Amino acid sequence: MDKSFSILVRDYHEMVFCYLLSFLEDRHEAEDLTQDAFVVAYRKLDTFEQDRDFGAWVRGIARNLARSRRRKSGRLAFMELDQLEQQVERSFARPAGTRRNIWQDRLAALSQCLTKLDGVARKVVELFYAQGTAAGEIARQLGMSLEAVWQRLSRARRGLKTCIDGELAREGGLQ
Repeated sequence: MDKSFSILVRDYHEMVFCYLLSFLEDRHEAEDLTQDAFVVAYRKLDTFEQDRDFGAWVRGIARNLARSRRRKSGRLAFMELDQLEQQVERSFARPAGTRRNIWQDRLAALSQCLTKLDGVARKVVELFYAQGTAAGEIARQLGMSLEAVWQRLSRARRGLKTCIDGELAREGGLQ
């Protein structure tokens, strides 16, 4: 792999992973698709228009890979995928010339918002996202049904998104 592409991977890997994780239910699937997106980007690098935003281009590749995988597996996302992708895209959009570190702003808002979740929701989110525990194992550990775990995750994601958007708006951050 060319050294300049390695720099692009280093600079954009976390962004693509977070983007995919925003609407996929599985951390490992997001990791796999992130890697696949950069492989496809490398193979298609000669089609990349230099005046375009590389981050937006590689996110588009990642989005298409996620859609393709969902179609093949027959699984539906926890929300309507197109609607959720639009929300995620808006949250990753950055006005031209902006030098703020949007990732630090979003992570700070996320940290603040996590403290506002009720105890069970916070535990489910921590186990699923931070520790990578499968939903079935979370259900077993917490004595909940699998459906209850997915409902808690879905409600927590919606609540966190609303809270993060509010925190960023309040602080004059980017949404």
